[in-house]
Amino acid sequence: MSKICEVVQRARDAFKSGKTRPLQFRIQQLEALRSMIKEREKDITRALQADLHKNEWNAFYGEVVYVLEEIDYAIKKLPEWAEDEPMEKASQTQQDEPYIHSEPLGVVLVIGAWNYPFTLTIQPMVGAIAAGNAVVIKPSELSENTAKLLATIVPQYLDKDLYPVINGGVPETTELLKERFDHILYTGSSNVGKIVMTAAAKHLTPVTLELGGKSPCYVDKDCDLDIACRRIAWGKFMNSGQTCVAPDYILCDPSIQSQVVEKLKKCVKEFYGEDPQKSQDYGRIINSRHFQRLMGLMKGQKVAFGGTGDAATRYIAPTILTDVDPKSQVMQEEIFGPILPIVCVHSLEEAIQLINQREKPLALYVFSLNDKVIKKMIAETSSGGVTANDVIVHITVHSLPFGGVGSSGMGAYHGKKSFETFSHRRSCLVRALQSDETLRARYPPSAAKTTHR
Repeated sequence: MSKICEVVQRARDAFKSGKTRPLQFRIQQLEALRSMIKEREKDITRALQADLHKNEWNAFYGEVVYVLEEIDYAIKKLPEWAEDEPMEKASQTQQDEPYIHSEPLGVVLVIGAWNYPFTLTIQPMVGAIAAGNAVVIKPSELSENTAKLLATIVPQYLDKDLYPVINGGVPETTELLKERFDHILYTGSSNVGKIVMTAAAKHLTPVTLELGGKSPCYVDKDCDLDIACRRIAWGKFMNSGQTCVAPDYILCDPSIQSQVVEKLKKCVKEFYGEDPQKSQDYGRIINSRHFQRLMGLMKGQKVAFGGTGDAATRYIAPTILTDVDPKSQVMQEEIFGPILPIVCVHSLEEAIQLINQREKPLALYVFSLNDKVIKKMIAETSSGGVTANDVIVHITVHSLPFGGVGSSGMGAYHGKKSFETFSHRRSCLVRALQSDETLRARYPPSAAKTTHR
């Protein structure tokens, strides 16, 4: 038996022992996770600095704080979420008790991502623990400092058998995916998402796939461009553009394109200074392969701002491209870096048509002072989520499930949705074992009965 097989079997045995069933145990584990984050915060932020050049402030507010909020929310709400939910009675079941009972699925696998290697690994784990599962955690090997840290500190605070951390690259992940799980949550690219789903199909394992896509950002002429560009620049260039819900490209009327460029440039200088390479707030590309890929996307494009890079430090300047052809290479794949193409459209209808010709994105953004424009954009397009007049913030609201649609993913989590994702919502009906008089019509023989049609 391989080491990975042993780890998964140990988690299954621990789950089968029943110790995750009591809510008190789950709450105690969530409290231990909270203690881990608070006590090892400096270690966590140091690892994020080493992997992605995130300073202490960016690491805390970009990753750590949301996990702490999610834990607090889960601890507070768990007794309510776990209660049996009475359901509406049918005409034949007026004397019965129909309800939904939430039970843990078993052993679940969480495969994290490298761009937010702490939150995208630990936040799904919160819901899985709350729902009473054993959780096998596989951090991304690309963010190796965070991965090593998680493998060290998680067993120091949480149950070692129930919540193992497995590190390694493609061979280890491949080996892991041969094992049987009761649910898999994967965050990452659609190509790897297909591999995960194929492996899961062999065991009929359900999956939640948090993938990406080219998230459009429509800027209406009827708009406060100063505020819109400030918010777009923040969301696009944080973490050096390596955010799955970052605005991928701007759609706007040609008459405001130059204003958009100037206002974005002004915001970049305000955020990161004259030379973002010297800014402690500006990130770095995760590895050389992604650096080369991103530099290649700028070839042949009209660079209005930025466009430079330093291979040695994997720095790419905040970059704005103008008059971009929707058929160009930079518009064919998710950018996942600090390059912002502007595609000119002459109407809201043209913008909607362009969005709908493409795969469904993980997020969609619309900036307008006109509520009808916002409602039309939402009504006539499809995406995992939407924020109007800002970017990214819809994923920070506990009551809003976070997930994709079509090629940007399936399933969702965050808040109560995480608890439901990692639970089996079991339909139950309890009937009294007494007088059968009202049920006589269902029993044979039928010949003696009059049927009413």
